[in-house]
Amino acid sequence: MPERSVVTWNTIISGLTNTGIMEIARLFFERTPEKNEISWNSIILGYAKVGYINNKMFDQAFSVFNLLLIDGKCRPDQTTLISVLSTCAQTGSLEQGKWVECYIPKKEKMTCRFYCEIL
Repeated sequence: MPERSVVTWNTIISGLTNTGIMEIARLFFERTPEKNEISWNSIILGYAKVGYINNKMFDQAFSVFNLLLIDGKCRPDQTTLISVLSTCAQTGSLEQGKWVECYIPKKEKMTCRFYCEIL
């Protein structure tokens, strides 16, 4: 079998998260040798989506976001921040929401606010 590229890994993770199979998606995410923004966004957004059905999954979205920050190889982009802010709104986590908002660079706040209002 040929070696998988980051695109292949991301496609698998995204497909699994879109169908709500988060346990297996997380296994693939953990085994992904080189994670990029799409890898992180796929798993965070997957947990956020499933969290609407199972509140415990919201905690996993926050957990993976923290891992992203600790890892330091990738930076959260607008998709990441909007997913986490949406999770904060759904869980009523005002303090975490304020912290995430402080993380957003000032020049991007207007764009993020626009998208958050749409959500």
